Amino acid sequence: MLAMCLPRFYQRVSALCRMERGTRMRINKKGLCPTSLAVMLCCYGASGAFASDLSRSAMVQARAATSDSVAFWSSIPVETAMQEWSLSADEWSRYLALMQGRARYYAERMPPPMVLAMYARDEEERNRYAEAMVQFEYDKAGRLLAVQRAYETAMQRMHPNEKIIDFDLLRARGIRLPGEADPVSAALGDTSDGSQADHTPKLGDQIVLFAAAGCEDACGKKIRTLVERYPYAPLEVYFIGVDGHLLKRWLDAAKLDMNQLKNAGVTLSRDEGQATQYNAEPGTTFVVRGGGLYEIDVK
Repeated sequence: MLAMCLPRFYQRVSALCRMERGTRMRINKKGLCPTSLAVMLCCYGASGAFASDLSRSAMVQARAATSDSVAFWSSIPVETAMQEWSLSADEWSRYLALMQGRARYYAERMPPPMVLAMYARDEEERNRYAEAMVQFEYDKAGRLLAVQRAYETAMQRMHPNEKIIDFDLLRARGIRLPGEADPVSAALGDTSDGSQADHTPKLGDQIVLFAAAGCEDACGKKIRTLVERYPYAPLEVYFIGVDGHLLKRWLDAAKLDMNQLKNAGVTLSRDEGQATQYNAEPGTTFVVRGGGLYEIDVK
């Protein structure tokens, strides 16, 4: 279960960072992005629930064994905690005191600097703890993205031909494809494919784009637009008649960097007849959502 969840978790981390690029937040030299306080709070709440789901009985036993502790971090030796969080003895004592009050009901697994910032006694104190949290999140993001890059490299090495979207499998599972009416609707005489509906990519959707020699400029622009506009929707590009060294030449002509595309979660695949099967010209873009596959216009 954990192995299945990790790739999606790292993908969401990358998506969050790319989304923050879209809000004009500065990116540091290592390519990391700052994390908003709202996202941080959600992450800590989610991580507690995730850990609870994974080892609920173990946590119950651990809490029973340390029933006198006032917080998750209180079992850590004082010297270790002070060094880990760069806090003084007085600051650590104040944190433990705060965790005996209302904070213990919702801040049990929050980093101590965040709790201290929430209950800061003045602006200067709040800013100091906020800076500590920035450094903490900066380090964490760097480690997560390093694992994400290692995971993508391993995936490419172990399963180089794996596809994000298998059109034949979609059809086998009864998912509607372009030009194919829903059986029930067809029986009622309605062959509409729902093209008038809003098929703008949303969280949970996947995007497919077909590319070929000769559409480097137009397709390259579409790829950049899709990555920047919909960072939360995985993009897979199918190349028609472009493979090997021709792919590198195509990417150079389209002014695209393969490593940047991989870091953005883009998958580059070889067309194996899908373009002909779905009558897709170079530049054609589809959104895969729920029980349907819909063509969209990217400008």
